[in-house]
Amino acid sequence: MSLSIAHNQTDVRTVIPSDWRVVLAKFPEEIREAWEERAAIIEYEGREPRPTAERRAFECMLAQFEEALLILSAHFSVASSRCSKNVA
Repeated sequence: MSLSIAHNQTDVRTVIPSDWRVVLAKFPEEIREAWEERAAIIEYEGREPRPTAERRAFECMLAQFEEALLILSAHFSVASSRCSKNVA
């Protein structure tokens, strides 16, 4: 079973594995702490049940990572194409 991140009603970009907690456990402690804080805010401010808040916090983190990876990949593909032009 997988869950999906929907950025809006018609857009689904990322599939979250059903064992997302196993993936989270592999993240560095700082990222897990940020996830915990985000889940607490979603639970309190959004009045969501804790399991829902935890899953939504993970979805938010993945969406941010996805955006960061897109930016990095665009930057490095431009940089690598510049380097390859200089190689004869």
